[in-house]
Amino acid sequence: MAQKEYYHTAEEYRQHGMTPFLQHTGEYFAGLRSTPVCRAPIFPGSNNVSYTFSNELLLDMMRNPDTPYLDKAYKSAVKFGLKGYSKGGQNGIFWQRRQDGGLISATNGLVERDMPQVLADLDIQREGLDALRKVKIVWHQPDGLRVVGVYNPLNQRAIFLGTASY
Repeated sequence: MAQKEYYHTAEEYRQHGMTPFLQHTGEYFAGLRSTPVCRAPIFPGSNNVSYTFSNELLLDMMRNPDTPYLDKAYKSAVKFGLKGYSKGGQNGIFWQRRQDGGLISATNGLVERDMPQVLADLDIQREGLDALRKVKIVWHQPDGLRVVGVYNPLNQRAIFLGTASY
């Protein structure tokens, strides 16, 4: 009997932490479940962003679940959602700015590395890559480490690919 799939949300995180997400991830790699997908609000408004993580990042989360930045990034994204441009002092998912050179460069390389997964998860063709927005997960991390990825505004889906610093 197939297990019913659902989105991982802030409410689930408040109740159980990352445990259900990590269990789902383990079952995904065992071939028992689909890719784990999270859902968080888009501010302002009433829409939601659906997002996942690259296989590389999912493996890192499974191997190192107590790594503080992984838990903080996951919590920040699922709890605070997509907020547009950062005004400083806030957590959540934000657009990368032109001056985020290190993040942009790293994101471009990660997109190339994970191209098949990016295309499949965001439901686009290679020709549609220019329409994607580069995003970052921001949490209180003084050294500037961020989890970076890309967002498809047409279907409000994102994939986070790895880490980078400013």
